[in-house]
Amino acid sequence: MKRILLTSLLSFGIVAFSNAQIEMYLDGGSTDVSGTTIQLGPDYPGDEIVSDIHIVNNVGNPGDSVYWTITRVRVNEQASWVDYLCWGHETDPFGGICYSAGSMDFTSWTTPTGVWVDAGEGGILQTYITPEESAPATVTYRYFVSKDNGQTYDDSVDIEVSFSAGIEDIKPELTMGVSPNPASENLTVYTNGIDNTTVKMVDVLGNVVLKETIIEESKSINVSKFRNGIYFVMVEAPNAKSINRKVIIRH
Repeated sequence: MKRILLTSLLSFGIVAFSNAQIEMYLDGGSTDVSGTTIQLGPDYPGDEIVSDIHIVNNVGNPGDSVYWTITRVRVNEQASWVDYLCWGHETDPFGGICYSAGSMDFTSWTTPTGVWVDAGEGGILQTYITPEESAPATVTYRYFVSKDNGQTYDDSVDIEVSFSAGIEDIKPELTMGVSPNPASENLTVYTNGIDNTTVKMVDVLGNVVLKETIIEESKSINVSKFRNGIYFVMVEAPNAKSINRKVIIRH
């Protein structure tokens, strides 16, 4: 995934927002992206573009909780593209609840389950967007933080994905596997032996918790001291399409 630019205030039209104070941070960054457009693009045709957004409740006194749902709106659609999301409290070791692309197959869709977020706490929104190789386009997805079953919007952020058919298939095929999943003590990453392969593990906040080189076709990783939760194992190699897998650490 390639992060291109952070731009522009959103034009929300007639949508009414409540006076809640919300801050949103991309991948554990320090820039508040609420009310902006995040512009992204794939490195390679068919890449799944993943974003983690930390949504913080800065209103009220300690103990004043809000029950937030997420409403996703396809501002302009490309029917063959696929998107889905996960939504949960920042302390949820499993990343909250993930909703399949099939269950979200509507222009406007609201999570059927919300998350209670106390003042000073936050939730984690993970978005997944996969452009269709045969359907180049620029598509915008708008994510509202909403209350009252999606009737009241507190704030939102846009993710604009641009995919051009000019990206050519020139990279060698890189394959990977991970086992066991879930893992408690050791996790083994398998590749097809492409030279100079690098493996990284990233937590749901975007923090790199491990980065090593795979010298042969497999790498054993000791995860006994990792916190319980969801991680992403990413494998990269020069001139090859990078790939990733979601794994669960559970002790």
